[in-house]
Parts: sequence; C-alpha cells; structure tokens
Amino acid sequence: MEKMFKRSLVGAAIAAASVVAAPAMANDNVEIYGQAAISYWVIDSKAEGAKTSTDVDNESRIGFRGSKQFKNFGPKFIWQMESGNVGDEGKDGRFGARDTFGGFEWDNGARFRFGRVLTPAYEIIDWPYTNPGLGPVFDWNTDIMAGAHHDRHGDQFRFDSANYNGFSYDLAFGAHDTNTTDEFFYGAAAHYTKGIFTGHLGFQLDNGIKNDKYDAAGTTQETLWKTADRQTIVAGVEFHFENGFSVVGAWKGMQSKYEVAPGVVVSDNKESQNSYSVTAQYVTGDWLYKLGYAYTDKLKSGGSKVAETDDQAITARIMYFVDPSAVIYSDIRSYDMNGNTKDKDATRWGIGVEYYF
Repeated sequence: MEKMFKRSLVGAAIAAASVVAAPAMANDNVEIYGQAAISYWVIDSKAEGAKTSTDVDNESRIGFRGSKQFKNFGPKFIWQMESGNVGDEGKDGRFGARDTFGGFEWDNGARFRFGRVLTPAYEIIDWPYTNPGLGPVFDWNTDIMAGAHHDRHGDQFRFDSANYNGFSYDLAFGAHDTNTTDEFFYGAAAHYTKGIFTGHLGFQLDNGIKNDKYDAAGTTQETLWKTADRQTIVAGVEFHFENGFSVVGAWKGMQSKYEVAPGVVVSDNKESQNSYSVTAQYVTGDWLYKLGYAYTDKLKSGGSKVAETDDQAITARIMYFVDPSAVIYSDIRSYDMNGNTKDKDATRWGIGVEYYF
C-alpha cells in the first residue's frame, strides 16, 4: 500500500511538472545539435626503432542551445551548453568542455556572451587556418616555455559587433585561475569581407601567467621564471573565387616576457616565435580537394635563435559530400618537427566520416 501511494505521488508530481513545463519548452526555441565524427589513422613514426601504429579519433559531441525573448527586457537572451569530444575513452566528453555560456543578442546581430567561449584571436587561428591537420604546427605548437595563447576561456566576457557593410569586431576579457586583476587576459579581433576577399586581425594578451614548475633554487630557465606576460597576434586573408577555388593564409606572432627569481641573471627574459599557414582548396560538385602547409620558425631566446625548434606540416585531403550534412574524407599528413631531429617526425594516413545534426 505504501509503495502504491509513493508511486501515485510520483506520477502526480510528473504530471503537474509537465503541465507547468510544457509552455516554457514550446516557447524557448531549444535546439539539439552536434556531430558524429569518427576517423581511423595509420601512423608511421620516423623515430629510431618506432613501429607503425594505429589510432581511432572520436570527435563526436553534442550540445544544446536556445533563445528566449523576455517580456520586459529588450535584447533576446541566448544560451548554449556543449560537451567536449568523446575521445578514446570517453573522459573528455563532459558538458561545458566546449562553448557554454549565457548572453544577449540584439536585432542587428550584435551579441554579448559571458561564460566559456573561444577567444577572438583563437577563433581566427582555428578556422580556416588549421584545417586540414595543420594544428600540430600552426595551432597549439610553440617552443615558448610559457606557451603563447589558449583557445577557450572559462571566465570570459565577450562582445561581438553587428556587421557594418562587411566589417565586424570582437572584444573580450577575463580572469585566469587566481581571478585577480594581475592575472587577466584581453582579446580583440576585426574582420572585413568585400567580394572574394576576407581579412582577419586578432590580438590576445595574457598578464601574470604563473609557472607551476617555478623553483627559486632551480638550475634551468624553465624552473626559474615565476610569471610571464604573453601575447599573440594573428593576421589572415581568404580569397574565395566563383569557380570553386579558394586560397587562405595566415601569420601568427607569439612572444612571452618573464619575471625570474630574485637575484637570478639570465641573458634575455623574452622568447618569441612565428608560425605561418597556407591552404588551397577546390570544390567541384560533391567533391572537395585541399592542400595545406604550415611552418613554425626557430624559437628566439636569449637574443639568438635556438637550433632544432622549427617545424613543418604538409597535408592533403579528398572529401566527398554524401549528404549536405555528412562527409567522407581521406587525409595524408606529414609532420617534420624540431628541425633535423626525427623523434617527433611522422606521416599519418586516415579515413573518416562526419555527420552534423
């Protein structure tokens, strides 16, 4: 009797909740989206004694987004919650790993978001300049000890302007781990499109990055620097012709300036490095053909260039659109890392399928 009574209460509660929730669900314009993306890779490492290996890359993810026009407030409220890619073991597929935010959107298309989103400069770096497979050289790759930039930022306020006859801009700032004003990041970007041409310019400044390896009694510069101020500038162009051919290219300049332990003398407390990316693409019917090249020059530290720190990537892709929302592709990617050394050199060949919903 007691179990029946509990089940009746649960049923009544669900029914009551459904009556209350139904109007909100109908008016909130909630959208489920994501991708099912799986690829298989054969990796031929050039390191001495290394064997050919294989890998399955699972970039599947899901997200929810929506909007709501409040009764007594002008801008439309917008929100999004997105999981990370599943990965090999499912550990990375947690909600909030990718862009997850709340914000407002105006009738002219301008948006203000707060939460976890891509930084303005990294959004340029990510697309289209790291595709296909140029990321290990042009994206996150650098020999600068404090790194150069980050992609998503959790404590971020970002404003994206309306489009003014082809011109738009983005502004952002946010706190790092300590949430103090001496450890902040600032970012900005500008974009302009006219005819077949699109240009991008982005800037990112990170103040007061702290070193987890810091040791005042350390013996290497890597352990002696305490904090770093780092900045990244990216400039890119795109040319999209009416015959299906397009060419895009970008330059990225990265540098860090360090605060070292008291009394420590170093030859130079600055490091810098540059990266370059160029791709050519041709689309005909349901087929896409793409070539990519990326190069990172030698690290400059202590007033001189450091040997064996330059990197290169050459990639190619053939893609077939089996549906407007799904593709099958095959890539070959050659990586020549750290100058003439062979430890990280590899050639990767892969096939994959991606379905977007």
